[in-house]
Formats: sequence, C-alpha cells, structure tokens
Amino acid sequence: MIFVLFIFTMVSFKTNILPLFRPQDISCMKAQGVFLDNYSYMSSANHAEMVYQQLSSGNMPPDGPWPPSNVQLFNEWIEDGKQP
Repeated sequence: MIFVLFIFTMVSFKTNILPLFRPQDISCMKAQGVFLDNYSYMSSANHAEMVYQQLSSGNMPPDGPWPPSNVQLFNEWIEDGKQP
C-alpha cells in the first residue's frame, strides 16, 4: 500500500505577498493613498482587486511588470481568502 501526503499551504500576506513589494513601490503608492504594506488595507476586496488588476495589466510597478509567477501568487492570495 502506498500513501501520498499532500501538504497544502495557503498564501500569506506577511510571508508571501509583502516581500514582493519593494520599499520604493510601497513609498510611491502610499503617496497615492494605496497602502501596499498594510494588511487591513490590502485585505479589503476592493483594494486587493484594484492592485491585482494593476499588477496583471503590467501597469504596476511603474518601472516594469512583475514576473507572471509573482502575479499568479498575488492572485492565489486573493483566491485563498487573503490570509494574514
């Protein structure tokens, strides 16, 4: 008999998402009223979706788009329920 163990880890804001944003991204967006480093702000459905749309369209960050794997990770965080 063979047993297979699947370990499922949810995407976390603190561990997986926050490190994707550079200090200059956080500072630039904070000046525009977008608080990328604030879980309470980012976990709001409207805010998370707005940031995701900007990331997935390549409009954010302003100096070049994220790699597709980072955009997918952000989307997984939303789909997983925006875990802290």
